[in-house]
Amino acid sequence: MWNRPETARAIVRTLERLRSHLDALKELEITTVDFDRVIAVDSDSIRVSEVIEHYYNTVGAIGFNFGPTASSKLLHILQPRLFVMWDKDIVDCFREKNQHVSNSGQGYRVFLELMQQTGKEVSRSFHASDLTPPPRSDDDPVRYLSEQLRYDPPKTMAKYLDEYNWVTITNMVRVPPAWHP
Repeated sequence: MWNRPETARAIVRTLERLRSHLDALKELEITTVDFDRVIAVDSDSIRVSEVIEHYYNTVGAIGFNFGPTASSKLLHILQPRLFVMWDKDIVDCFREKNQHVSNSGQGYRVFLELMQQTGKEVSRSFHASDLTPPPRSDDDPVRYLSEQLRYDPPKTMAKYLDEYNWVTITNMVRVPPAWHP
């Protein structure tokens, strides 16, 4: 069903229609995006949150069982510093924390707002941590982790948030582990 020429053509057609939306988001990152900021898309002025919601809804409507996992993965591939991936288990988990999270453009935007809060908390705790080796004064958690783990190219905060959610929610790994003091 997925590996068919019709699916690929539908994805290409959708992305061509959304090119100006993607271009409008190209400089944004999950930890610094202002969801209420008004940006230009074609000749319209639209809030970032509305662009994200429209983008997610349009990608989700591609068909061919394009659910939350495929939709968010495609968005992440196109804008890896902004879009955090999710799957059904992550949607369900975050819906328990916030009833506005759902497999919809608005629900995904609410999820991204929660991920932004988490990313900011990670950054705050990073600067207060006693790490070995110690970070440089201009380091941030993304650069530090990518260097320590020798990721080339470095990962983004959106990808690290995705991996944390995937490990702790989808795979139910307890962090820290039960044996940790």
